[in-house]
Amino acid sequence: MFSRVQEVLDDLKPLIESVGIETELTDAIDGVVTLTLTKADDSTMADIGRLQGFIEREIMEEVEEVKQIVFEGDLGETPEPASTTPDTPVKTPLRVDVIQPSEDVDTCIFNLNRVIGPADSLLVESDADAEGYPLLQGLLALENVESVLAQDKMIIVRRSAGNWTDLSAECVAFIQKHLDGASAEGIRAKVLAVIEADINPAVASHGGFIELLDVKGTEVFVHMGGGCQGCGQAALTLKHGVQSSIMDAVPEVTKVYDTTDHAAGSNPYYQGAY
Repeated sequence: MFSRVQEVLDDLKPLIESVGIETELTDAIDGVVTLTLTKADDSTMADIGRLQGFIEREIMEEVEEVKQIVFEGDLGETPEPASTTPDTPVKTPLRVDVIQPSEDVDTCIFNLNRVIGPADSLLVESDADAEGYPLLQGLLALENVESVLAQDKMIIVRRSAGNWTDLSAECVAFIQKHLDGASAEGIRAKVLAVIEADINPAVASHGGFIELLDVKGTEVFVHMGGGCQGCGQAALTLKHGVQSSIMDAVPEVTKVYDTTDHAAGSNPYYQGAY
């Protein structure tokens, strides 16, 4: 079992390292796997929470004998915010890194420094698949794009025709325009400030976290993770907690949508402490 779990971790290594976290398999016996996580200084508790849930699902799907994942390590704590709603939100520049394939390969990988998809992979082959994800819907509409797969901060585009020199540049331009548009970016910065300062500290006591996935015009798309995913009170939390907090603090926002697959959160609380 140890070697099979290690194989899964080796496959996940590029994604794990992309969020600045190192994972070491320390034990695997009697169906219980113990992992030690070490985080970089700039890794947030939301990053760690997403990663733990993702690793847990991948290992338990690939290795049937695994019944429990225990996470260990001195991960630190998220510092208290200096203020509840900053007058001037800090804007983190958008970065899109392209893993440029050779022309005989039909998929291209785009790594972003923002969360744009769920912790579980989402395959988009039609507009219906992309409901709740305007960015992915727009990418799918580009000429010669056959499908789009998104997971956390990564996008994989499959082409139907054309060359990657032109198509990858077109995809990057669309991603940058969509996520860094002047009005949308202003709303994004304000909403992020509210989520980080007010909302996440409140839901953290339930083992949950909220993350901003997208902004389209004046509409905001969020994802519920950890203890919020699959929770029977998720709709109430969204309406009276998340939505009201965001719309009170950011009057420009007209609607808040929950893109979470709550059916996948029947056991949302991760094993182990973090």
